[in-house]
Amino acid sequence: MHTEIPRSPHPEQVYLSPEGTEQGDLSGILLFSLVAQPLILYIQASFRPLLNVWMGDDGNFDPPIEDALKIYNYIKAKRPSIGLHMQQEKTKV
Repeated sequence: MHTEIPRSPHPEQVYLSPEGTEQGDLSGILLFSLVAQPLILYIQASFRPLLNVWMGDDGNFDPPIEDALKIYNYIKAKRPSIGLHMQQEKTKV
């Protein structure tokens, strides 16, 4: 089955989205992955957690206890530059 990609009637127009992609937008996970990949690789290389698994924007890692807060602080410091917004109430260290 072939699906045609919708074309803008005004291709010269730039559409800005201050909110990013919408819930359920398949391109959202791709865009997030491209931005998050360096962060994920840094965590793996620097802290060597036994578990470093991500599904979309949900990251799970299991470092030694002395590294857990270091990783959290690194992500917290790095997040504004990559547009990552952590939900503090869902974050567990």
